Amino acid sequence: MNLRITALTLTAALIAPTALTAQMTQHASLTTWSHSGGSPAWTDNVTMPTTLPAADFKTVDQLNSTTVLSYTGQISGLKAGWYVVAARIMKFKDEKGAADLSIEAIAANGVTKRFLPAAHSLGPQNATTKVYARINKWVWTPAVTFQVKASSGSAIIRIQNADTKITKQNYYFDSFRIGKIPEGKALIYESLTLNTFRSTWAGTYHTRMNPQPLSAFGVDNKLVGVWWLAFGRFGEADKIVLQPGNYSFNFKMLVSSGTKSDLFYRINIGGAGWVKRTWLATDQPTGKWALTPNYSFQVTAKDTEVKFNLENTSSAYKSGYEFDAFILRKGAYDSEGTACSSSLGKVTMNGNIPQLAEPFTMEVANCPTAAIFFFGAQSTKIDLTPAGMPGCTLYTLPILSLAAVAQNNVATLTFPVSNQTSLLGATWINQALVLDTKANKPGLVTSNAMKALIAN
Repeated sequence: MNLRITALTLTAALIAPTALTAQMTQHASLTTWSHSGGSPAWTDNVTMPTTLPAADFKTVDQLNSTTVLSYTGQISGLKAGWYVVAARIMKFKDEKGAADLSIEAIAANGVTKRFLPAAHSLGPQNATTKVYARINKWVWTPAVTFQVKASSGSAIIRIQNADTKITKQNYYFDSFRIGKIPEGKALIYESLTLNTFRSTWAGTYHTRMNPQPLSAFGVDNKLVGVWWLAFGRFGEADKIVLQPGNYSFNFKMLVSSGTKSDLFYRINIGGAGWVKRTWLATDQPTGKWALTPNYSFQVTAKDTEVKFNLENTSSAYKSGYEFDAFILRKGAYDSEGTACSSSLGKVTMNGNIPQLAEPFTMEVANCPTAAIFFFGAQSTKIDLTPAGMPGCTLYTLPILSLAAVAQNNVATLTFPVSNQTSLLGATWINQALVLDTKANKPGLVTSNAMKALIAN
C-alpha cells in the first residue's frame, strides 16, 4: 500500500460537506435545438398524433429520414459544478431506420459520451406478433455527466449517429432534463425512474415520474408498497460495458419513513454471477436522503459487461422509499471490519469516493461528541478488549490524525483532494475513534475501517 497524504492538502481549511439533495436545473423542449439538414429530412414543431403517448411539451421535432443525424443544443447560465443530462425520444411506426445513438456533452471537462443502443429504443420483440415493445413509446437516453467550471458556464449537448451506411428514420425528439449532481464527479449518474433502470412492478405499486424537486432529474420513483422489490438492468440491452480499473457504485434514495426493510445491492461482472451486499434497515437513516454503502469492485478484462440491481424479494412489506439514482464512479472507498457501539449505536464510518480535484468527505454515525479520524498506510487487526474497549478493533496504525466535532450525532471531515496526477493509484486506510464517556471505561469506541484508492 502507499500513502501520499501530504498531496491531499489535509492541512487546508476544512470545508462544509455537500448535502445529498440535488436540484433539477432545466426541463425543456428539444425543439429549441438545431439539427443537420432541413426539410424533407426533418419536420419541425410537429403536434404529436393523439393515438401516440403525449409529449412533455406542445410540439416535437420529427426526423423523417437522414444518413447523418446530428441534433445539438447549447445550455447556458449554469453555475459551477457537475451536471447530468438526458433526452426523451421515440422510435415510431416500425423498427426500420433504428440505429445506435450517442448523447454527448462538450463542456469544461472535455467530451463525455453515452450510447443508446437501437435494441434499447426498440425493446424486446414479441415472438408471436414480431412487434417491438417500445415502438411508439417514449424512451430516455442514458444520462451523460459533465462539468461547468465558470460561475455562469455552458455546455453543448449533442445526439448523433454519423454512420452514412445507416439511414435513420422515424424518430420524435421531445424534451431534455438537466440537473446538478451534489455528489460531485461521476462516471455514470442514472435515474431510477426513467427507463434505463427498470422495476419489476409498476402500476399502483410505484409512482413513476413522481415530482421531486430535490432530484437532479426532477422526478423519482416513489414506492407505494410492494412485497417483491427489484430495480435493475436486467436485459441484454441494459448492460454497462467497462474497461479495466477500479470502480464503486451506490444507489441513492430518500429512505422510507414508513415500512423499511433490508436492501440488497448486487453486481454481476462479466456474467460471473450475482454478488450482493446488504444494507440493513437498522442502518438506514429514516426519512433522509442517503446512499447505499459504497460497493467497490475491480474490472480486469477489456470491454467487460457489468449489470447492477437493487432488491429485496422477501415476503416482508416495503413502502415509502423514493428511489432516485444509480451512481458509478472510478476509485474505491470500501468498508472492512466491524464497528463497535457507542451509547447511541454502531459507530459506522462511510464516505464518498476520493477523486482528483474533488472534495473528499468522511463521516461516522452515532457519535455523541467528537471523533478522531485516523489515516494509516497498512492494515492491522488489534483487539482492544484488553484496553477496556470490548468488541472494538484497531484496523490501522495511524500516521496522521484529524479531529471533528459531531453535529446531530454525525462527525464529518471534508477536504479538497489536489489535482495532481501523481496521486493516481494512491491508497490509504481510514478509521474513526469516537469519544463517548458512556460507552466504556476509557470512553472510546472504534468504527469499521475504510480502504481508499484514487483511480480517476
